[in-house]
Amino acid sequence: MLGFEKVKSAVGCDDASCIAEIGNALGVDFLAAGSVAKLETSMVLTLKLFDVRKTKVLARANRMATADRQPCRV
Repeated sequence: MLGFEKVKSAVGCDDASCIAEIGNALGVDFLAAGSVAKLETSMVLTLKLFDVRKTKVLARANRMATADRQPCRV
């Protein structure tokens, strides 16, 4: 999985067709990819579930946590 993240970062892969190519090379049906970013005093978690065979995003989730409240469960 770490290899997947390295390849994705190296080629700037962020769309479904690119993720599908990498998933096919790995021999998997589904891939989950995500990111964590800091936005002022908040942390933002973004996740996507990709269907490698259909070359599309099945689900997306975004959650935000701030310093004054408990993180949201995904």
